[in-house]
Amino acid sequence: MPPRRSIQPEAPTEEPGVRRLNANLPAAMLDEMVEEKRRSGRDITELVKLGWQLTKIALREQRLGNSLAVVTQDGRITKELVIPD
Repeated sequence: MPPRRSIQPEAPTEEPGVRRLNANLPAAMLDEMVEEKRRSGRDITELVKLGWQLTKIALREQRLGNSLAVVTQDGRITKELVIPD
């Protein structure tokens, strides 16, 4: 098993209602996040928040019996998001 790295928000925060999250991630996943950070200009905290928002939608739709898909501009489904039970 590859070593895991710990992610911490990039700057300590004193904001009310904000909590720190430490997460153990596979090195390859963290490397992908750092690359996406570079490409998109979003920080790691923003990427984690975005991931959680997308996960909430996917899980809610799964409970409703729906699925999520990547659809081209002309309506063709190119990928379907499958969430393991």
